Order: sequence, then C-alpha cells, then structure tokens
Amino acid sequence: MLRTIVSTLFAALLCSAAARAAEQEVRYYPVPEGAGPHDVAPAPDGSVWYTAQGQGALGRLSPETGEVEHVTLGDGSAPHGVIVGPDGAAWVTDSGLNAIVRVDPRRRR
Repeated sequence: MLRTIVSTLFAALLCSAAARAAEQEVRYYPVPEGAGPHDVAPAPDGSVWYTAQGQGALGRLSPETGEVEHVTLGDGSAPHGVIVGPDGAAWVTDSGLNAIVRVDPRRRR
C-alpha cells in the first residue's frame, strides 16, 4: 500500500514538473558580432550583465527592449566571470588585466 502511495505521489510530482517546464518560454537575444559572451548575471533592475570575452568588455542587455551596450574594460582585457554584488555593481574577473573589476551600474565605468 505504501509503495502505491509513494509511486502515485512521485508520478504526480513528475507531471507537475513537466507541466511547469512546458510553460517556460525560451528567448534568444542577439549580441554584437565577435562579443563572445560567456558568463551572465541578472541585475536588480531586470537587465543582464554578461562578459564579452571577444571584445574585452562587459555587456549589459535589456531583455525588455533587446538593447545591448558594452563597457570597455581596458587594453588587454579578457573578462571571464561576472556577478552582481550587494552594492548593485557588476564585479568581473579579468585574467587579461589580472584583476577583479568593478563596474558601477549607473556610471557604466
């Protein structure tokens, strides 16, 4: 009896997960040619930061409008990871500059 109940609950859980997955929508956003996007991090304002490895920049995408802007990180930059800190700024690991770079979300530098 217990086995039947557990099996039924498991089946219900799988159906529920499948239904939620079917409701998801996948969207694609173009970025500038040669950007070589790598890591992404959601910003508090709904935009998305991403490292543009191919261009030594940090990209910012607005999912609402599809608008993209790049913040150049400097000569020799090779950005890899990006996170958003508690201060709302993007923090980037940059192996080309051998640095951790902070980009202010308002000033974009």
